[in-house]
Amino acid sequence: MARRGNQRIWCSRGRTAWWVEPVFVTDVEYREISDDGLLRHPSFRWIRTDKTPNEIGLPAGCRC
Repeated sequence: MARRGNQRIWCSRGRTAWWVEPVFVTDVEYREISDDGLLRHPSFRWIRTDKTPNEIGLPAGCRC
């Protein structure tokens, strides 16, 4: 369970969530995205300085 203001938010798999504002954009390589939206075999590549958090989104064809 996590809190956003006074609102409690239940997380999948019983984990606690930390809600943060995006500051950095990173490039992450991965095998695939699972049906429940998790990255399989993710690997950090680098921080991107040419993009802002508002300019990015999910990859095309993502069923998340």
